[in-house]
Amino acid sequence: MRAVPVDDRMAMIKKVGVIGSGQMGNGIAHVAAVAGFDVVLNDVSADRLKSGMATINGNLTRQVAKKVITEDAKVQALKKIGYDGGVSPEPLGRVPEGMSPEEGAKLALDTTTAVMRRAGVA
Repeated sequence: MRAVPVDDRMAMIKKVGVIGSGQMGNGIAHVAAVAGFDVVLNDVSADRLKSGMATINGNLTRQVAKKVITEDAKVQALKKIGYDGGVSPEPLGRVPEGMSPEEGAKLALDTTTAVMRRAGVA
């Protein structure tokens, strides 16, 4: 059951792609997973993905301690978050030095789209 009511357009969403696993990205992935969505998390390095997942795990643990969610909800949310189509936390793409922010965002989006296609969800 989703934590928030969904309208018809929201009901069509099956998987959420998140570019970047920093403070904002891991927060979006966390909330989407708790809400019941499958999530593909993308970042420039395996270390950043691991750090983002550690933050998500810590935040979910805090929610369990405060009785905001159950331990089972935490386990289910963590299962909903994958990276690189659920294969491994390997780097998915790097923004070359000197690339403009617009070019970097397009590269990240193209990479995420390719990963989601490979996972069969785009």
